[in-house]
Amino acid sequence: MHRKANVILLLLAIAGLGVAAYVARPRASARASFDHYEHDFGQTKPGELLKHTFTLTNTGSAPLLIGRLGSTCDCSKVAATQSELAPGEVAAIEVALRVRDVGFSTGVSAFVYTNDPASPISVLKLAARTAPEFTMVPSSVDFGIVPYRSGRDIEFKVFTRLPAAPGVAVEDVVSPCPVRASWDSGNADWMMLRLSLSGTAAIGSLTGRLVISLPADPTGRDGEQGKVLTHEIRGRIRGPVRAEPSEVIVSADLAEPVTRVAITATNEASRVDARVLEITEGIRRLISARVILENGRTVLEIRPAAGAGDSKPERSERRRGAIRLAVSAGEECPLHIPVLWLPPQAEAGTPTRETAGVMHSAGE
Repeated sequence: MHRKANVILLLLAIAGLGVAAYVARPRASARASFDHYEHDFGQTKPGELLKHTFTLTNTGSAPLLIGRLGSTCDCSKVAATQSELAPGEVAAIEVALRVRDVGFSTGVSAFVYTNDPASPISVLKLAARTAPEFTMVPSSVDFGIVPYRSGRDIEFKVFTRLPAAPGVAVEDVVSPCPVRASWDSGNADWMMLRLSLSGTAAIGSLTGRLVISLPADPTGRDGEQGKVLTHEIRGRIRGPVRAEPSEVIVSADLAEPVTRVAITATNEASRVDARVLEITEGIRRLISARVILENGRTVLEIRPAAGAGDSKPERSERRRGAIRLAVSAGEECPLHIPVLWLPPQAEAGTPTRETAGVMHSAGE
């Protein structure tokens, strides 16, 4: 009897070991693994078709079946090179995205459904931003305050997807010193624009404009291409004296056509001597200027020249120029004062004295 019971227990133990071995044996399953799960296209042109490929590998031990493909936006499409992957096999999942609106920033998720029991839905994320085909940051040029007899370079990052480098020029410059512009290094998304201020042989304000000519689009597609963009250029060269206001507007239409510019020392000098050296060609026949002493102050007095209100061609359009003075306040140096000439009736209504105020800060 004991012997029979021992035999039964032995058989049950053997059967139990077999069941345990069967249960412990891992079941074959598919496993979906991607080489990466996110991609950022960065800045792109409106309407451009963007494509990116994700690599899918079956790292499991059973065939991987690719079921439905989808996305969160109708602006994108998802496709797979095959629908079934053997263990170790690789497939490409391609996501195409088209963003049409300027100034649009988007994030799109693509979904890949598989028979991976651990992760039946794989999420792939894409991002894109659209902007004008040409964007300069910042949009204006200000050299700020530059010490006399020194220079300054400033750089701007220009975001562009144009087929060629835009033309660049500095125009209408009324400046104590030259301003030059040139393209520097960059990459496929942006270029570096460098503006150089050098040879500051005079003090005073500078004005002008940066002109950028975008290349035309040979396809005729609407967009930024073919346009001419302008950006204001400002700055000030600081020295032993300053002028207030640092820039002036003159017109025969002003109710009080005489403009007075106070010239004061920025150092410890108690006296400022000044004399007019030159009125530049563009405004030479339109204004007159003289230096006077007024209540112990050195003052530059500017007024329209006799006959400046006549309707002659050279007096019927806006003109920019400058008055250059020799000044001394413990140190001698040239002083440069930009002047904008407004022809008679150039503006609606009659200009007032406020019109001829400061166009640029003269502060230190």
